[in-house]
Amino acid sequence: MRTVSHPAPFGLSMPRVWFADRPTVLRGLSLATYRGGPDAGPVFGFLHQPGHTLLIDISMSEEDIFKRFSKSTAGNIRRGLKDGIQTRFRDDAAAFEEFATFYAAFAGRKGLDHERRGHLLAYRGHGMIGQALFEGKVLTQMLLLVDKDAGRVRVHRAGSLGSDIPAERRTVGRANRLLHYAAMVHFHRLGFPVFDMGGYALNTTDEALSHINRFKSGFGGTVCPEATYRSYPVAAIQWLRRASRPTRAARPLVPKAEESPS
Repeated sequence: MRTVSHPAPFGLSMPRVWFADRPTVLRGLSLATYRGGPDAGPVFGFLHQPGHTLLIDISMSEEDIFKRFSKSTAGNIRRGLKDGIQTRFRDDAAAFEEFATFYAAFAGRKGLDHERRGHLLAYRGHGMIGQALFEGKVLTQMLLLVDKDAGRVRVHRAGSLGSDIPAERRTVGRANRLLHYAAMVHFHRLGFPVFDMGGYALNTTDEALSHINRFKSGFGGTVCPEATYRSYPVAAIQWLRRASRPTRAARPLVPKAEESPS
């Protein structure tokens, strides 16, 4: 279990509890949100939102991890390596600042509701930033939530550069796949058994989400149920925030990490 304290108005803190088996009923009166844990059904004091994620077994050998990838995913990774795309993982403050700026630009370009900068920066000390570079330029980044006790690494947020040039878009797509594979290898070598792709829109009819599902499924893995639990105070704050925003077209509610693949 991992608890990340998100800054809130009036100097308050909104704890986000990851990978807990079940919410604590007493925290239903607090500003707590539970995410990434198993679906325990309704819990008093919380709004219950069922969902799914894709879990990948990275306890096997690196060769066996790669063998489970689809032909297309494996081919893009090999081509990315051949092209000289490089990857790196950082946990310094500057990396989180860079990611927050990069992700805000990505979300703005895609027209997404994106996580606030202060919330992203709160993950320093709880995870790492992965980056894929080509010719010295960062093409794609991901914020990874790391829980050593749970033996789990989750893609929390991710984003990529945009381009109107088809060849550049293909390079970004290869970089994105290579970065996911490199993250699996990196944490496999650190002894982590589970890589969490950060959500899966099961049975969606939305074409964009179906495309993202196909991207994720290219790495193999198993679709598993999970749930988000928001305390009533948190739900009320989020409702007020949404009510104060300009009206925009509704989209299916899914984890934002699902918006990132190219």
